[in-house]
Amino acid sequence: LLAQALLAVLYQAQRRFGDAELLFKQTLNVLKGNLGTDHADVAIILGKLAGLYQEQGRYEDAEPLYKQSLIHHSDRYKRFAEAKDKFQHREKNQDESFY
Repeated sequence: LLAQALLAVLYQAQRRFGDAELLFKQTLNVLKGNLGTDHADVAIILGKLAGLYQEQGRYEDAEPLYKQSLIHHSDRYKRFAEAKDKFQHREKNQDESFY
């Protein structure tokens, strides 16, 4: 799938937008099917497809994809921050109990 996504990026750079769109959509469908809609790789491909649409001036198509990608990344960041806080709290409590 990585090679497929990279080929889509190459097609985009070559302005072969139809070919790039097809590959991004195929990659997205496989990722959603295998990893679920909440996986980080899905959000990345959503952002890539949105960028393709933006480059073509297809802003109405790009906007919802950017929003979906942003929501996923925001949720992922929140989960990361919460886990980091829990870890730091646990680490602090262990340090205090050591002394």
